[in-house]
Amino acid sequence: MADTRLIPDGINDSSSQAFNELFDLLGSIDITPLLVYLIDNTESSALIHLAEQFSVTGYEGWNFVSTDFEKRKLVKEAILNHKYKGTKYGIIQALRSIGFESQIKEWFEYSAEPYHFKLTIISASQDIDLVNQEKMSLLIEEYKNVRSVLDTVEIDMPAVSNTPFAGGCSTAGIYMVIGG
Repeated sequence: MADTRLIPDGINDSSSQAFNELFDLLGSIDITPLLVYLIDNTESSALIHLAEQFSVTGYEGWNFVSTDFEKRKLVKEAILNHKYKGTKYGIIQALRSIGFESQIKEWFEYSAEPYHFKLTIISASQDIDLVNQEKMSLLIEEYKNVRSVLDTVEIDMPAVSNTPFAGGCSTAGIYMVIGG
């Protein structure tokens, strides 16, 4: 029951007492579900709406993440990713936020046409199959500078094996170097 001693005598009527009780109830309501910008505490069902708000749906990142941890990380890094969109650092950060560590060589670093670049994937937290290769190309297209042209994507990750081997593979314009 709300404390009616706080209501002055001149306005202490049933309406003021009802307002006082309502105001007392407001203090007991749990507002944590409304604090959606505390990304780590937000309900999982709200993450897609935050992704829409921060413009990271589709090939800007959402299509690459599957676990709650990855989705939360993507939403948390959305502002940083958009801040550097169109830069070398922006592409690297966007790929990092979906689990790919990469390096970029620009045209003047490997004697190519102006504004061309090549990307090397050096580690990945998910499989690199044809579907993920296509998605990765679309993500790069979203985050690269408009005038820039992606020449190649190379995958250069250490192979884990007890037997030494060497091999190479080229699919869909992506050159893969495997060595052990």
